[in-house]
Amino acid sequence: MLPLVRELVCGSESELLEPGWKNRSHLPHITSCGQHTDFSTIPTFFLCIFSPVLIYALRHTHNAKLQSFSPVSFRILLGGLLVLDLIATIIYSLYLYLNKPSVFDVVHLYGDLVQFGGFCLALLLTVACKNRGLITSGVITLYWLIVIICGAPELRYYLSGFVYHEYPVDLCKATLYIISYGISFLELFLCCFADRPTNLYKKENSCPEYTASFINQLTFQWFTELAVLGNKKSLEKEDLWDLNERDKAENLIPSFLGNLTPGIENYRLRIKMHPEEAIPKNHPSIFGPLFKTYKFSLIAGATFKLMFDMIQFFAPHLLKQLIKFIEDKTQPLWIGVSIVCIMFLSSLLQSMVVHQYYHTMFRLGMHVRSVLTSAVYAKALNLSNEARKGKSTGEIVNLMSVDIQKIQDMAPTMMLFWSAPLQIILAIFFLWRLLGAAVLAGFFGLLAVLPLNGLIVSQMRKGHAEQMKYKDERIKMMSEILNGMKVLKLYAWEKSMEKMVLEIREKELRVLRKLSYLNAGIIFSFVCAPFLVSIVSFVVYVLIDPENNVLTPEICFVALSLFDILKMPLALVAMVYAEAVQCAVGNTRLKEFFAADEMDSQSISYEKSESSIEIKNGYFSWSSTEDATLHDISLNVKRGQLVAIVGRVGSGKSSLLHALLGEMNKIAGHVHVNGSVAYVPQQAWIQNMSLQNNILFNKPYNSKDYDRVVKNCELKEDLANLPAGDSTEIGEKGINLSGGQKQRVSLARAVYQNSEIVLLDDPLSAVDSHVGKHIFENVISSSTGCLATQTRIFVTHGLTYLKHCDKVIVLKDGTISEMGTYQQLINNNGAFSEFLEEFLINESRARGRAVSIGQEDGEVDEILRDLGQVSPGILQRLESHLSQESESERKSERDFRLEFSRENSRKSVLLHSPSSKHEETEALLGSLAKEKPTKDVTTLIEKETVETGNVKFGIYLAYFRAIGIPLTLLFFFAYVASSILGILSNFYLAKLSDKEKANAETGNGTRNDVKMQLGVYAALGIGQSSVVCVSSIILTFGIVRASKRLHAELLGNIMKSPMAFFDVTPIGRMLNRLGKAS
Repeated sequence: MLPLVRELVCGSESELLEPGWKNRSHLPHITSCGQHTDFSTIPTFFLCIFSPVLIYALRHTHNAKLQSFSPVSFRILLGGLLVLDLIATIIYSLYLYLNKPSVFDVVHLYGDLVQFGGFCLALLLTVACKNRGLITSGVITLYWLIVIICGAPELRYYLSGFVYHEYPVDLCKATLYIISYGISFLELFLCCFADRPTNLYKKENSCPEYTASFINQLTFQWFTELAVLGNKKSLEKEDLWDLNERDKAENLIPSFLGNLTPGIENYRLRIKMHPEEAIPKNHPSIFGPLFKTYKFSLIAGATFKLMFDMIQFFAPHLLKQLIKFIEDKTQPLWIGVSIVCIMFLSSLLQSMVVHQYYHTMFRLGMHVRSVLTSAVYAKALNLSNEARKGKSTGEIVNLMSVDIQKIQDMAPTMMLFWSAPLQIILAIFFLWRLLGAAVLAGFFGLLAVLPLNGLIVSQMRKGHAEQMKYKDERIKMMSEILNGMKVLKLYAWEKSMEKMVLEIREKELRVLRKLSYLNAGIIFSFVCAPFLVSIVSFVVYVLIDPENNVLTPEICFVALSLFDILKMPLALVAMVYAEAVQCAVGNTRLKEFFAADEMDSQSISYEKSESSIEIKNGYFSWSSTEDATLHDISLNVKRGQLVAIVGRVGSGKSSLLHALLGEMNKIAGHVHVNGSVAYVPQQAWIQNMSLQNNILFNKPYNSKDYDRVVKNCELKEDLANLPAGDSTEIGEKGINLSGGQKQRVSLARAVYQNSEIVLLDDPLSAVDSHVGKHIFENVISSSTGCLATQTRIFVTHGLTYLKHCDKVIVLKDGTISEMGTYQQLINNNGAFSEFLEEFLINESRARGRAVSIGQEDGEVDEILRDLGQVSPGILQRLESHLSQESESERKSERDFRLEFSRENSRKSVLLHSPSSKHEETEALLGSLAKEKPTKDVTTLIEKETVETGNVKFGIYLAYFRAIGIPLTLLFFFAYVASSILGILSNFYLAKLSDKEKANAETGNGTRNDVKMQLGVYAALGIGQSSVVCVSSIILTFGIVRASKRLHAELLGNIMKSPMAFFDVTPIGRMLNRLGKAS
């Protein structure tokens, strides 16, 4: 395009450089035509092409207007001066056209008009940047850089005329241009500084990346401060900057889930209509949503990679020109200097581009890991009961720690799928131009290797799938062992469990050994392939025409340069294939996981109505393949009612609460819930955090509400006994709390949430009777409880609470047998009365001892009176049974007190005294609290530490010993041997090329000499490839061996650790070490 413009404007005098430039001893000038057409058009053309990118950024920025005294204001002022300068230049050109036609040159006018258009557009975009709050613009910065570069020849022309008086120059034009060039340089200088929006609030530890200028971002100057600090000391978490807003998970997840969810929902609808299509190949892909979410990052990464691939082919061409310059002594020095400078600039540009590529792709990998981990976690919380049976905790941990990691690792190398073939094609094309048809021999040799690699890759894919299956099995087993470690130690099952894990590990290691051999084969083929291409090409090149085809330094070194470029994609393809296989396995496992059935979010209606909870003809099951667990359920709960649910064990009380939570499959019927829901499970769920945070559960702290909740839930005395009060860290699964304490913390969490509906699954069963009575009166009761205005569904076995409830629901065999007030059910003398009789008889065995040690039994007598009024026979049987049970328990209690007082009279008083109100405050770490603490008493779980600084030699030595010292030394010598053979082959080829050129000039040498020399070169290369293959096998075998030893030692140490270790070490941390680090 530019030569065409030059020809149209300049006519016949359209040369770019001045005549005879090759023979000049100094750097030639650019012709007036070239300067005012090509060099004036390039900056404006660039700005017009890339201005849409800047406009897009302006439309999507959310910053306020830039500050008035920031660099942008001075750039606007300078931009105005540039426009005025160009206007003056154009007016002067018109003056020459009207008054001095002989001096006027239309080429100058064309260049001035084009520059004027570029300056006006740059000024408008700069003003827009200020108004829209754009901190920096790469388009404008690069535009001014190109203006400076393209204007340098004309500046040199005017300065040479002024300084050396080589030719006359127009003083007015020269002055205006020098002023314009100086202002343009100031524009570029000011672009090196970022602007500041008026509303910018910069935190003390905020990342400076997005507040840095484009030049700083391009050169990573913003990172210098952290790099200097890291040079002075080992970096710690506190030294790092906060995440940028665009890198935070809370900002990344919504967009990804928005792209992932529709595919999953479409898949569910599809298999609902056609169940036979629920096969792995139809599972919704995760790569489609990832591409939609990060398409701009992928496009940017692809652009950087394409630029890098194109720039790297400059080096062989420049090398060829440099060799020619060195051989031709007649060429002027400035040509060689120019070639070297261009080589340096191309390398510099190549380095800047490739680092921007890696910066973009590594950030993309981090984003992918964040969103996939969050999606897996969210999916795990929403799995249906049927799907949850087939997804163990170990498998889900593997998905997040292994499979997602494999996909993240693919981010920096994924572009090689198209980049590597492109580089190979371009390299072979340039080799064709250099060596001719001889390169085809090497190319066909390369193609011959591909089927073998395809076979190896398919075997590796199967091997990785098998390895992940064994790994899931091992992690699942370890998860079960760690969760039941107390039982294992009580029965001394450590050795047998350890043997079971090691047997699974041995199967996994057999697969890893197989994969290591396959990987060694891949490495050998791809290390050997570039060398075979080069040697075959050289041999065929010489054999085609021995007289004319001489391996001169120009041909040898340029060809080797191209072969080096060819070697990189071929070598990386091995790694990419291996990672792609693992990524494909991870993708399959993730697809299967995301395709798993979820709880039906539409099974419950949340529309507003008069009733708080309503179920009509509800049928519910735990699995789609099972019969209904609950059937014919119909109930209506008004707002603010207290409804009790009673029934025998297994009658479906807890299942009914799960149905209200949407955790059961709704087979038929209608479920309506009006309001927010809080749930207190039968087994308390406690997080590994402080007790206060367990109660707050991410809700803002309110001291008045918090103190009221703690008091009503009977936690005051517990907080006083804890080492650091409510700041005490609670261990995993509440290990340092008693059962009653955990239940009260769980209840306090639900109360503090202040939800409209509270589901209580027998929360008083784990607390003492007097504590339960206090909690009922202060929390649950409709008359005195703090939840009196909320709707409460109360599953209980405490019959004394039923008369205080607004409604009692009796469940029998998964259906509602009776429903009404307590008095109505007593008067009915139906299933509820039978349940009371059976329950009181069973309870008498458990309650007899409690009554004997001081518990009031007046309410039990009241229940018996209520039954006696309806059925005297029942009353007589119950009184007789309770009397016998009470006498027996009193006798055993006296014996128990006598025996226990001899051993520990102080503990007897605490445990059995009627005045004691705190029977359940004994915690597992209670004895430690009485000792003087030697560390922070608020901390229970020890923080995971990471070694900083240089890796100690002892760490290397320990790993070498795990591999085996002989294997380590053998690998070291093999690696050194491969390096020596590589160096020798390069030196030998250089010597061969020099000798061949000398023989060609003198006419000495024979074809046999060339064959022999190429044979030696081939032997060196094949020897190097063979040694690399051997070293790869040695390395992988040693790594597997070390993995086996370290895993066995780690497992043995865990099994031998005391229970105190498991109290302060999270299970997830141990699973990570056993799963990922081994």
